[in-house]
Amino acid sequence: GALTRMMQVYSVQDDAIIVVDRMNRRAGQTLQVAKETAAELERQGEMLEKADRDLDHIEENLKRAGKKLNEIIRGIACYKLIIGFMTLVAIGILFFIIWKIVNKYLHC
Repeated sequence: GALTRMMQVYSVQDDAIIVVDRMNRRAGQTLQVAKETAAELERQGEMLEKADRDLDHIEENLKRAGKKLNEIIRGIACYKLIIGFMTLVAIGILFFIIWKIVNKYLHC
């Protein structure tokens, strides 16, 4: 009796020790996975921050490019106005010359 009972207690105790060791190993593995996951999340967070900074930089460049484009468009419009005005002046001068010639021949 008592010896058998003692052996059963030791057997249960050995089984419990095996289970606790297995649980400790699983906890260690879980902790390792958690550390790796945290490191990966940190790396991905840094990548997202870099992407956000890059997007801000792109947005700034697009704004500057838009301003330059508007300046170019305004410059082109200004040049068109100048060319239009010069064309009107040239037509006016040509009209004046033709008018003088016609007046000269009409009064001869």
